[in-house]
Amino acid sequence: MKRLPPVARADRKPKRAGRFEAIGPAMLLLAWSLVAIIFGVNLYASYQRFLLEKRVAVHEQTLAAVSTTAAVIDGHFGNLHIVLNAIEEFYDKLHGPITPFDPRMEDYIRSLTEHTPFFSDVRIYNARGEMIHGKGVAPPFSQQDFFADLMARQFEENRLAIAPPFAKEESRGISVTVALRRITDRGEFDGAVTANMQFDRMQRQLWDLLKGWEGRILLYRGDGRFLVELPLREEPMAQQAAIDSLRSLEGVWEWLRGDYSLYWDFPETMSGPGLYRMVYRNGIDAPLIYLGDHPRSGALGEWFQGNWLSLFIYIGMLLLGALVSLYLIRLLERLRRTNMKLLRVVESEKQARRSKEEALITRDTLLNNSLVMITLVVDRKFAWINHRAEQMFGYSEDELIGRDAHLLYADEESYPNVDRAAAATLSSGGSYVSEVVLRRKDGNTMWCLASGKAVDPGNPARGVIWIVLDISERKHYEQELAKAKRVAESANQAKTMFLTNMSHELRTPLNAILGYARVLRRQPDKLIESAHAIENAGAHLLDLLNDLLDVARIEAGRLVLDIDEFSLGRFLDDLTEMVQVRVQERDLDFAAVIDEEARVGIGADQKRLRQILLNLLSNAIKYTEKGRVGLRVRRLEGGSPGRVRIAFEIQDTGVGVSVEQRERIFRFFEQGDASKHQADPGSGLGLAISRRLVRLMGGEIELESTPGEGSRFSFSLDFPLREHTPEESRETGRPVAYVGVRKRLLVVDDVSDNRRILRLFTEQVGFVVDEAESAEAAVIQARAAVPDAILMDLRMPKVDGIEAAAMLREIPGLREVPIIAISASLSELGRAARDHAFAAGLHKPVDELQLFETLANVLRLTWESSDTPTASAPDAAMMAPPSADLRKLHELVRMGRTSRVRSWIDELETTDDRYSAFLKLMRERLRQFDLDGLERMIEERLREEGTKGADRT
Repeated sequence: MKRLPPVARADRKPKRAGRFEAIGPAMLLLAWSLVAIIFGVNLYASYQRFLLEKRVAVHEQTLAAVSTTAAVIDGHFGNLHIVLNAIEEFYDKLHGPITPFDPRMEDYIRSLTEHTPFFSDVRIYNARGEMIHGKGVAPPFSQQDFFADLMARQFEENRLAIAPPFAKEESRGISVTVALRRITDRGEFDGAVTANMQFDRMQRQLWDLLKGWEGRILLYRGDGRFLVELPLREEPMAQQAAIDSLRSLEGVWEWLRGDYSLYWDFPETMSGPGLYRMVYRNGIDAPLIYLGDHPRSGALGEWFQGNWLSLFIYIGMLLLGALVSLYLIRLLERLRRTNMKLLRVVESEKQARRSKEEALITRDTLLNNSLVMITLVVDRKFAWINHRAEQMFGYSEDELIGRDAHLLYADEESYPNVDRAAAATLSSGGSYVSEVVLRRKDGNTMWCLASGKAVDPGNPARGVIWIVLDISERKHYEQELAKAKRVAESANQAKTMFLTNMSHELRTPLNAILGYARVLRRQPDKLIESAHAIENAGAHLLDLLNDLLDVARIEAGRLVLDIDEFSLGRFLDDLTEMVQVRVQERDLDFAAVIDEEARVGIGADQKRLRQILLNLLSNAIKYTEKGRVGLRVRRLEGGSPGRVRIAFEIQDTGVGVSVEQRERIFRFFEQGDASKHQADPGSGLGLAISRRLVRLMGGEIELESTPGEGSRFSFSLDFPLREHTPEESRETGRPVAYVGVRKRLLVVDDVSDNRRILRLFTEQVGFVVDEAESAEAAVIQARAAVPDAILMDLRMPKVDGIEAAAMLREIPGLREVPIIAISASLSELGRAARDHAFAAGLHKPVDELQLFETLANVLRLTWESSDTPTASAPDAAMMAPPSADLRKLHELVRMGRTSRVRSWIDELETTDDRYSAFLKLMRERLRQFDLDGLERMIEERLREEGTKGADRT
């Protein structure tokens, strides 16, 4: 093995001998350097004194030249300013009768400029840039940027504006256009007076004054842009100036804008090859900046001629010092290299030991302070573990090292399963990850996430590194989350079941309330008022319940539209009649504008469309204290074939809705601030339900509102077009009997009040009624006396209505008997409506007229109405009270306020005896408690009054 030389051995100390050998040359070099420095400082001081004297002289010459040039040019510009002002004043005097190129103006210009050798081509331009006075062919002034700057007031008033220079072809000299803006009395731009300043002529005068000066003058406009250079160059338009624009010099332009009539030395880094002086003139005539430039290339040569011998001696001293320095550097370099070899060897060994120690400390710190267990498993035994393993499992390092890994597994089967599953992944170099249940020393188990990777996939003997993370808390949260999800789903189902049950439970007493109330309507006086009060309260409670059920259906996504065909025109007429009375009661104006094109047959959910419009109209009436409420319906263009698009608008002059409240009023159970001003703020469901119904129909409600001025709700919907939909006929009266033999009905309901209401409704028109309180009783009753129709409640204990219908269908002789379902929610029928062939369905509480209509359709009955010829067509000779009184009576009759109707009739009789015949007939209707006939009587007379008014119009 090759041995290292002695100087490189690690046990040798760095050699320090030889330092005394360099002392002699070093001292010589130091002395020589001191002499050279002193000599050089003297030379430099001599040069600086010479340069300072030279700069003072040059600066004085430059400042004198620039000041002289500024005085001459300012004088010429001042004369030009006087001439242009005089021309402008003379032009203003002739402006009225003057015409373009007027001889008087031309003569005046000629008289002023014939003795001015430094400017020529005086012209006058109008506001459009057209020359109107002057000679020669002028370029299109309006197309120049200079003219645009004049129009945009880039130059101050009564100041000469200077354009960029241009070359004169005939003399190859430089001229610039100078202009004076013309302003009208209103401050508007009215054109310009211009002249050309000839710098080639002016230069000869200047250079006669500046004989002997070797520099040049650079002129800049007041905005810092280069104008001209004196003396003029052979190629003047090349603009080979040292500085193209003063704006390019950082800090110079800001300094100039804040000071006047000063001079300044440019910094050498900015000034270029010459010495500069600047004079800034900001006069009234022409704002100019003068820059003087004097070459300084000869300064160093002049100094060198008087100091060449000293400079030669100094250079020789430097060369001798350089040779001594070179020798000393080589000597010191040999010593340095020798010592550096020894230092590198020693330092490398120290660094290797430190690196190894630091790596071990870092590894141990990292592994032992990790939040996960890290272990090396060799041949299925623990070969190394970190401190986290003891915290996680309770085993000390001595208890685990050398033990089999299955010690930590919860059971005997888990470890072999994981070993087999991980073997293929680890042997291929991949990482195996699995969730396993491990066991602590105290016997408790915990969920862990284990990740393993082979140290060398090709050599299993080197073992596997396993990282184990405790995920028991995460597993606990996952189990709690799954449990909470099950609870939430159960609660949601319970809520749905609760709403369904509450609907049935609430509608059952409502059925009895409304049913008995309608029976009481046929009783005298106070009983009738009480019955109407019960009926109105029950109807209000029913509307609220329907709204709540609509909310539940909407949130559950189970609201389904029931499409039927009807005339939109008749539908809207009935709707406006319902709204008219309430509007008049609040002393508001109501206008319903329905386009004829919108009176078509459509297919839609009539009930839901009425609900939307009534909600919006009721909302408008409620929040309007004075003014008007309007309804506008129109047909939009561009509908698809077979469909029609209708726009609905409801507008009012009420309190309005603020921007912050516009979204809030469409939420369930919430209202805007306007609700606090109302005595009956409502439930906060109407607008929310209306918006969702419109969306279900394919539209969107839009709101435009100004607080204090009113609101406008609008939406548009597409409907299937039904060209031949017949107009709905009005009711002809309450049925009193039917034509033909008596029919037998079977009423099946577990609530006796519900059965009795249906018995009272049907017996009064001639039906024979049997009752059954359960499905079993219904089978017995139907076998004993086969009914013509069965009224079946769907919600009954033990056996519900659907199962009862199935039982009846299996009995011979009862399979063809029509069964009418009665329920708070007919959606309960579902597929049962098809499987058991329910003939029809009725909602609870059962409406009397709907019941009669359903029975008529199922049993094909013909009703005898309570109308009489006198009621349906009042005698034309009878004079009716005014329309306003009739509308009030109509509203009272619809509300069932019989005592108020009677009082109103008494009051009208005392007003005018001409109404006595009509009022007598009304009183007779009232005595017979025929409120329906009385209502139709008033409606027909109102229609007649409306027709007569239209004829008169």
